[in-house]
Parts: sequence; structure tokens; C-alpha cells
Amino acid sequence: MKRKLTYLMMLAGLIATVACTPMDDNVVAATDRQFLENAVLRNQLDMQIGQVARTRATTDEVRRFGEILLRNGNSISEELNALVEKKKLTLPAMEALTSQPEVDQLLNATEANFNQKFISTIIDSRRRTLDIFEQQVRKGQDNELRSWASSKLPILRQELERAQTIRAAMN
Repeated sequence: MKRKLTYLMMLAGLIATVACTPMDDNVVAATDRQFLENAVLRNQLDMQIGQVARTRATTDEVRRFGEILLRNGNSISEELNALVEKKKLTLPAMEALTSQPEVDQLLNATEANFNQKFISTIIDSRRRTLDIFEQQVRKGQDNELRSWASSKLPILRQELERAQTIRAAMN
């Protein structure tokens, strides 16, 4: 009787282990899914910030930087969409980001202080984005997502450095 109970408990444990083990390589852990959601949101926000800069900047350098943000953002967006599709995820509907405080503040900035406000906004945004990507590289469970996040770090750092250089030149 005791032996039967031991076997049953072992069998139940084995069944529970198999039932909890993902059988699909595309199963995405909650932290990896959260990374994808955050990356999509940050990228959309940065693209909107870049678009505003492209149309409202008062210097060619800031306007060109806005264009770089848009170009890099479009590339990242395509790659993120491919990853989301490959992982067979459906991310929650992303509401229009035009109501985001960062975008609203830029849209309401005066012409005289737009460039400074834009650079401060994108530096803050890029630091947040870098934190999200660096955390994915360190703690992400999905190797493909960790590798992809790692591959984007140089571009994100380069954009941050460019924004900091522009800000230094403004002062």
C-alpha cells in the first residue's frame, strides 16, 4: 500500500512536470512578453518624438536627428513585429501615443525652447529604453529575444550619445 502510494505520488509529480513544461518553442515567458510590450511602446513613442522633431526643430542638426530616430525606429518596429508574429503573440492594442505627456510637451513647446526640450526628452526616453533592453539581455529567458535586444544596444547607445553631444553644443 505504501509502495503504491509512493508510485502514485511520483507519477503525479511526473505528470505535473510534463504538464507545466512548454512543448512549444514559441511559448514566451511573462518577463519576455513584458519586454516585447515595453519595447513596442518605447519605440512607438520615440518615433513620435522623432516625427515632432522632424517638423518642429529649429536647426538642421536636430531635424536630422529626428529623421535618424524615425529611420531606426521603423527598422526596429519591423523587427519587433516579426518577433511578435514568430512568437505567435498578440500584444494588447497599443493606444495612440499622441496623448503621452512627452509628445504633448513637445507639441506645446515654444519655438524658442523646442530644440532643448526635444533633446532633454529624447535623452530621458533613450535612457529608459536602454534600461529595458539591458534588463532583457541580463534577465530575459528567451535566448532569441536576449540576442535581439543585445544587437540593438549599440544603436540605442549611439542615439543617446548623439543627443548628449547635441545638448552639449547647445549650452
